[in-house]
Amino acid sequence: MMFVLIASLVFCLLCFALTRLPTGLPLSRKVLAGLLLGALFGLALQLGWGADDAGVQQTLEWVNIVGGGYVSLLKVVMMPLVFTSILSAINKLEQAQSLGKISAVLIGSMLTLVMIAGVVGMTITNLSGLTAAGLLSHGSDSAALQQSMSTIDSAQTLPALLLSLVPTNFAADMAG
Repeated sequence: MMFVLIASLVFCLLCFALTRLPTGLPLSRKVLAGLLLGALFGLALQLGWGADDAGVQQTLEWVNIVGGGYVSLLKVVMMPLVFTSILSAINKLEQAQSLGKISAVLIGSMLTLVMIAGVVGMTITNLSGLTAAGLLSHGSDSAALQQSMSTIDSAQTLPALLLSLVPTNFAADMAG
C-alpha cells in the first residue's frame, strides 16, 4: 500500500510539472511532453518492480483514471469538433457550385472506402474459415453471460468506478 501511495504521489508531481509548462507552448507539444513523461513513468515502474507486481497493478489502476478520463473526454468533444469544422468549411465556401462537386466527391470516396472494407472483410472471413454459428445462440449462454456481467459490475474497484463516471458520449447518456 505504501508503494502505491508513493508511486501515485510521483505521478501527481509529474502531472503538476506538466501544468507548469510555459503558456506559449502549443498544445500538441504539451500533449507530447505528457506522453513522454507517462511512458518514462510506466517504464520505470515496469523495469523497477516488474509488470506482475501487485503494487504496480494497483498504481496503474489509479493512474488510469487520468489517462482513461482524458481519452473519454476526447471522445466527448470529437463529434462536436468534427461537426463544427465541417460547418465552418461549408460556410467559407464562396461558390455554391463547388459545394455540390465536393459533396459528390465525398460521397463517392466514402462509398469506395466502404466497398473496399467490405471486400477485405469478406476475403479475410473466407480465407480464415470464420462462421457465424455461435453468434445467435440463446438460452444458457445468455444467462451465463448476464450472470458474469452482474458479477463484474458488483466487483468494480474504486478507480474503475471513478473512471466510469467520466462521460464518453453526452447524446447517448441523455438518450439513455
